[in-house]
Amino acid sequence: MGLAWEKEGGTGGPGDNLHSSSPNRGSIALRPVVGDQRPDRYHAALGGKICPPIACVPARAGGLNHSLRINPVGQFARSTVLRGARFPFGPATGPLKTWGLRSQVASPIVAAGCLAAPAVPAIEGGLPSSVTVSVRIFFPPQRAMQIIRYRDSAGNIHLGARHAGGQATRLEGELFGTLRDTREPAQVAKLLAPLQPADIVCIGLNYRKHAEEGGQPIPEYPVVFMKTSSACQNPGDPIVLPRRLRSDAVDYECELAVVIGKPCHNVSRADALNYVLGYTCANDVSARDWQIKKGGSQWCRGKTFATFCPLGPALVTADEIPNPNVLGIKTVLNGQTMQDWNTNDMIFDVPTLIEFLSGSTLLSPGTVILTGTPHGVGGARKPPVFLQPGDTVTIEIEKIGSLTNPVIEETC
Repeated sequence: MGLAWEKEGGTGGPGDNLHSSSPNRGSIALRPVVGDQRPDRYHAALGGKICPPIACVPARAGGLNHSLRINPVGQFARSTVLRGARFPFGPATGPLKTWGLRSQVASPIVAAGCLAAPAVPAIEGGLPSSVTVSVRIFFPPQRAMQIIRYRDSAGNIHLGARHAGGQATRLEGELFGTLRDTREPAQVAKLLAPLQPADIVCIGLNYRKHAEEGGQPIPEYPVVFMKTSSACQNPGDPIVLPRRLRSDAVDYECELAVVIGKPCHNVSRADALNYVLGYTCANDVSARDWQIKKGGSQWCRGKTFATFCPLGPALVTADEIPNPNVLGIKTVLNGQTMQDWNTNDMIFDVPTLIEFLSGSTLLSPGTVILTGTPHGVGGARKPPVFLQPGDTVTIEIEKIGSLTNPVIEETC
């Protein structure tokens, strides 16, 4: 619906408080942001009873992190809330403030709180009351969430929110749409991978010390290969050593997995993290013989056997990890630490990878990007250390948790 803007009274000028004269006279509430959190862009429809109309108060000057721009022609988009559980519409906590708008078209608007809608005289020298404007609102992240996916005792699959102390509550909605925390205890009979990937895009030789241990030059561009989505494995379920196409050189690789949350195409490095839904642990299990010797110079055959991509235990939303390139990451095999490093050693950091991978390419929601492994892989050790039946391998990443899988061999 369109919305006409009017001045509260007096003569118009920069910094005037403007209010909606929409017949529905609805309000939209935002929670004040604290700190330097990265904004995410959404469209919002003003109108309809979103929160109770309130008396207008002057906008607080300075230090506000919500911003938007107005255009002289356009329509409001219907509300699009991609992460509804973390961006709920409703009355804000604490003092509510009105939008503080400038009367000049397309100038920045700074605001925090609610927009109320009394009918008032039109602004003089600025936006006339007959102008319909379109507004883009920049919503700051509100709160972090750790999302699990699980099966209950009846075999139904749900999403849940993992809380401090290991407790979990059931979520309603869609992972790439609106989520609502029911506050009901999650009846977790089986923990699953936090999502079924749309695609699994992988990066090789992306840690400097890993390239060095393999005697490889630092790549000029990211080294890209793929895993099939059918390689995905749940936490706690076994990594299966291939026996039909036999491999006796199956290796572990701890990796930070990036999950794309919305269609991502030709994005800039500066904007790249706005497309990330969250992060999880991954084990890029690799059959080195098929990867290096028997794969026809392509890595995919040795990387994409069934169960070769464990993911989990939770998808930690991007709000909780504002910088994915400062995380401790390790592999523990049968109680012994094999890899122990930090994501700050990536040759191409996460924003750079997203910019590169989305170049002339569409990354769909649910695309999982495996960002490479640090030094310490089994195949580079002397003598080599490869996975054996009966082993247990754990991937640990700071702020995310631990992903553990036993190892068995395939029965043909």
